[in-house]
Amino acid sequence: MSASSYRRVSQRESDTEDTPQEQLTANTATGNTVPSTTTTRSRGERLEDKCTALAWVIVAILVDRWTEFFGVLWWHNELLNRTLLRIAFGGFLVVVSLFLYLTLYLPRIKGLSDPSVWGVYCPRVMPSMCLTGLATYVVFVRALWPLWGFKAPLVSGIEIMGMLMALHFVPTFGLC
Repeated sequence: MSASSYRRVSQRESDTEDTPQEQLTANTATGNTVPSTTTTRSRGERLEDKCTALAWVIVAILVDRWTEFFGVLWWHNELLNRTLLRIAFGGFLVVVSLFLYLTLYLPRIKGLSDPSVWGVYCPRVMPSMCLTGLATYVVFVRALWPLWGFKAPLVSGIEIMGMLMALHFVPTFGLC
């Protein structure tokens, strides 16, 4: 097959669209740090997200009242495996530090404000976060198993979702 018979076929609907990396390069060259692929959400969609987050927080508070979840974690309980709890806490700190690296260090210090370049600039961070988070959850559930048994994954999952959804109501103060 000769080189002249080869013809590039577009993989996209429009061949004029830029990839996120090309958009970042174009935005950086012009001095614009805002990614050009932003989508605006309607007020109803944002309100729906806040209501869903509020529902998770309320359910987490109710489960905490029912199980005394945080009281069991902070005060000494002979049934819990404290070594596994410390390991889970260490894994949680690793995930939080990687999250802060992606959300604060890269945009503020390195100037990479477009999340689509994370896979190019630091390709191992997201898989590391996923594996560490999954392992942390398994270790955490195993540490709680002697106390709640089969309810441990449900109780810890609800509490973790409640804590994550509570972040909807924390002001960003212009950091994000």
